[in-house]
Amino acid sequence: MSQENVINIVVLVSGTVDPVNMDPVLRSVSYPKPSLVPLQDSDAKQKAAQKSESGSKKAKDDDWYWQENARFRDELRALRKQYTNLHIFEAHGWTGDNSVQARTISGAYLANRLCGAEGETAYYSGHLKKKVHFHFIGHSHGGNVINELTRQAAKVWPKQWKIRTITYLSTPFFTRLHQVDTTTFDDDCKIINAFCKYDITQRVIADFSMHPMTGLMKAAGSEEIGCIARCLSKDMGATPKLFKELMTSVNVSFLKEGTSSKAWKTLRDNLKDGVDWDDLRGVGGALVDDMKKVDIRVAHYGLTEARRFYSHVLGLLARLHDIFTKLREAITMLRDGFTYDVHKSVHPSKKMTRKVLLPATAAKFIQELDRLEGGLNKTKAAFTKRLSKDRFPALGLVQDIHVVEFLKPLITFLSVNAKTLRGPLWDLLASVLGEQVDKFDNTSATPVKQLAGKANSKGRAFTVVPVEVTRADHYTQVRAAAQYDAVFNKFVKRLETIEEQLAGKDLRIARQPLMELLFTLVAHLEPVRDLFDFPVDAEYVSWFSTAMKASIAWKKFWGQTSELELELLRLLTVVLDYAVIIKARNTGKLEVDEAQIPVRLKAFYVAKPAVKEVQAAKKPGGEGASVQGACDCGKHAPKAPQQEAGEGDELKPLPGSIPYFAKVAHSTSRETLHDGVKTALKQQLTTLSKSGR
Repeated sequence: MSQENVINIVVLVSGTVDPVNMDPVLRSVSYPKPSLVPLQDSDAKQKAAQKSESGSKKAKDDDWYWQENARFRDELRALRKQYTNLHIFEAHGWTGDNSVQARTISGAYLANRLCGAEGETAYYSGHLKKKVHFHFIGHSHGGNVINELTRQAAKVWPKQWKIRTITYLSTPFFTRLHQVDTTTFDDDCKIINAFCKYDITQRVIADFSMHPMTGLMKAAGSEEIGCIARCLSKDMGATPKLFKELMTSVNVSFLKEGTSSKAWKTLRDNLKDGVDWDDLRGVGGALVDDMKKVDIRVAHYGLTEARRFYSHVLGLLARLHDIFTKLREAITMLRDGFTYDVHKSVHPSKKMTRKVLLPATAAKFIQELDRLEGGLNKTKAAFTKRLSKDRFPALGLVQDIHVVEFLKPLITFLSVNAKTLRGPLWDLLASVLGEQVDKFDNTSATPVKQLAGKANSKGRAFTVVPVEVTRADHYTQVRAAAQYDAVFNKFVKRLETIEEQLAGKDLRIARQPLMELLFTLVAHLEPVRDLFDFPVDAEYVSWFSTAMKASIAWKKFWGQTSELELELLRLLTVVLDYAVIIKARNTGKLEVDEAQIPVRLKAFYVAKPAVKEVQAAKKPGGEGASVQGACDCGKHAPKAPQQEAGEGDELKPLPGSIPYFAKVAHSTSRETLHDGVKTALKQQLTTLSKSGR
């Protein structure tokens, strides 16, 4: 323990909150709202805030990066109270975008803000001529923001200001980007590196830095498209109930009474003396013609039920049409270009114009949208005509839906070559990713390579203190953890092999390894992995194929077309191609079942059984009314009552799922101030302990 009593300042730097740079509002800040109490405030205020919070609904601050890390905050607060001259700086915030530009600007701004350089007001103006030791703590890309701070601090900081520690919590260390500058390091500076084995964001996903897209996507109508999509999803919730009501309203008495068809009379007479196959040929068509003449009021598809169902489907089609229209407008805007605000350090005018989609990519998108909507337009016209005539033949429903017209372009769009991984959907996705990824730079879980060759004023290398926190991750505490760990090792090895193939490549050209990475991730998503985990020669696959071929032969005999069966066979081929792709990249089951989660952890991942029905039953609408759900914005349907803030904690992704590895395991390092981190940090403090020890 040093006998000095130097001013020691711990600076908290938050990480990325918007991985794809699409949220124009969300920010990443280390300070809470004014109604919540920061770490630096007095114990009395802390207790008052805790009492207030416990007596009401849990306060929610979407921008406060450290809100869910109560143990971490408590540990840091307790550490501050042990020393006479230890302070916590949490007044920093930034966009939280996953872009090189955002991290660079944020780091430089923080360096300037602390000391008052480049026109910023100095936060510590009273300490500019004093000896100050800084201890930076950054989670995720917050560590790269700190690295950018070191580069700016080397230019503008007072000579008396030194960095005594940098604590990296799950920071992805780039090969080329955001390299640390040790100029302002104290000679005894230590680097504390906390990491979790299961963190695939640090190890792989963070390789991709995106172009700034926040204002861009908002201007393209992403919020309205998202709102309409949510409305559509809610509306579709009523579809099964309405369809069931429609089906159960059918009166099948006409089947008992028979029909007036001469073909049926001929068949009945011939069956007495033997089968005349020439007479049989007309029975199929006769049946269809006969069914077309059966009015819904005779067949007893209840008029009320039919009107409601048809109106409901038209409402869904209208929503889809709105989405297609907005998507075309968005694609056109992204192709033509958009001017958006930037920081003055990026461009003196604080404006930049950028074209997001190449004309060829935009044209492909619009072409696919036109094909998909084409089938839906036929359904819309048929349903509208049926409603206007107010006649609903039972067989007419199948014809009105125009399944084939929609299936044909959809199957084509989803098709994929199992060897080349080429297909309309995946080619478009590869093009968009190639155009939107600003930088691809391989990351690692250690800063050792960045510090190689860098030494203090005495020629000695800076000490790196590795703190592995894997044992604190819940994935190590589930049943059969060792078995899951073995599968994870194979999974991450495959990802890192693909990383090496992508290193230094232009993603617009390196399409194959990019698709390999995407399909490897998809192959471990549940239920995708389980859905395609079947042998391509399974008995039921053979049965389905045989059934479709038999139906085609049967229809040919009756002189009818078999477009639906042919498309279903084509769909089967596409499904089998996906099965081959998924199985080749699936290293095993990673996601645990709920039963394998220890009881003490289930509250984090498993929903409690509902005690009572929380949503009151709605009365059905009148005849012809479409049953639509509530809309978040209130523009597309009646606005729903909003859930009260804090009315239930959000469940975390199940351990072993891809979202778990990307988010939860990535945050294990900040769940608390881990012992290894705390010990190393305390050893570096140069202020006196209040206990005298």
